[in-house]
Amino acid sequence: MWEQDRFPGDETAFAAVELYRERYYHLYPWEANLRDQIQKRRREQYRVFAHDLVERYDEITLIKPDLAKQARNTKGKQDTNRLVWARIASLYELAMTVTNTAAREGVTVIVPESVEPPYWPMDTVEEEMESELVGV
Repeated sequence: MWEQDRFPGDETAFAAVELYRERYYHLYPWEANLRDQIQKRRREQYRVFAHDLVERYDEITLIKPDLAKQARNTKGKQDTNRLVWARIASLYELAMTVTNTAAREGVTVIVPESVEPPYWPMDTVEEEMESELVGV
């Protein structure tokens, strides 16, 4: 092992590598544990959300967003912040949880092949709410 193949004058480098090794062996399990806790919490939230959807609706439409297209700003560069949050949200896991829960309960899930923007249903909801407030 490299610990036995020491040479004169390597004390500084060896001490730095040894410190890194000790920190690594301490922090890696801690990080893995936090990651597992976050994934379990997210799965549980998705499970409860999917159950609520299945209880409320007889038919569920899942739209697969084009995250890369949505993350592009006006200059054509990617907004990596949006991509990071999309990865954290784990939309695939949410879709699979909803799909599996719906299948178990006999609820229909529709996944359209492609949807052209603007496809966000909240736009129509906001318009309806505004028209109700205005009295139109």
